[in-house]
Amino acid sequence: MKIVYSKKYLEHDTGAFHPEKSKRLEAIKEYLELVNAPIVWEDPRNHDVDFLHNLHSKEYVEKVKLHSRMGVGTADNPFHANTFDVAKHAAEGALKAAELAEDEFAFALIRPPGHHAGKDYFTGFCYFNNIGLAIKKFQKSRRVLIIDIDVHHCNGTQDLFYGDDSVFTLSIHQDPASFYPFVSGYEHENNPGAMNIPLPPGTLDEDYLKKFEKAVKQIKKTFEPEMIAVSVGFDTWHKDSQLIGNRVRFTDHETYNKLGRIIAGFDVPTFAVLEGGYYLPDLGKNAWEFIRAFENKRQ
Repeated sequence: MKIVYSKKYLEHDTGAFHPEKSKRLEAIKEYLELVNAPIVWEDPRNHDVDFLHNLHSKEYVEKVKLHSRMGVGTADNPFHANTFDVAKHAAEGALKAAELAEDEFAFALIRPPGHHAGKDYFTGFCYFNNIGLAIKKFQKSRRVLIIDIDVHHCNGTQDLFYGDDSVFTLSIHQDPASFYPFVSGYEHENNPGAMNIPLPPGTLDEDYLKKFEKAVKQIKKTFEPEMIAVSVGFDTWHKDSQLIGNRVRFTDHETYNKLGRIIAGFDVPTFAVLEGGYYLPDLGKNAWEFIRAFENKRQ
């Protein structure tokens, strides 16, 4: 299997107390090296800035550039001189993973995350919609299923592809009535191209897996995807609640492996990109449990 990674991703400085920090990537990379995972490391390629315009408005891209130059942002989305370049490179990493998925499973070990970023807005630690930009290259030639297993709803991703018949978005997350992003991710938003599964606070591993597997079986019958893009958040981990207050919680590392195996069962080209996951001591193990579900899985 292949993992896309760049040291440049460590340059996005969010400050000492922000949960989305460079140590997240370092924790995952160190664990994968510790267990001697059978991985080929890949560098993302640089692209002209115009590729961002495939999803984001030109005005918005210029806005992110300006915020970076000025170093002006919000508590959730801080900016510094490198933010634009690193966020662009994260999207390039997701695109590289999508390209590699033609031959075998690939994982984009990238930051900042992207699934909360919309066409013309940044929010929730996200600046550009990494997974959306990656699949934009492929959606005209095949049906793409986006699976988001972050504990938060993928409001940016849903907004970008809502009503697009070539893309189906499945998001399973804590009920937004009780958790960020609050305004999006409800069942009444579901349509033939989007399925939201809001979970009540207190949901644990077994109930989560049952609902996820039921949704996957339904999608296999109705959508028949030809490519899968996974937004992987490890912030469903029970110890992440110390940092972000999530109340949909996994207590078993193997749950991430079970999720991966369900997704691998589609048997189509698949790639994944990192979204959330903030409890550093367990982050690497959780990531490996998910990734190893695709070990030796060739398309």
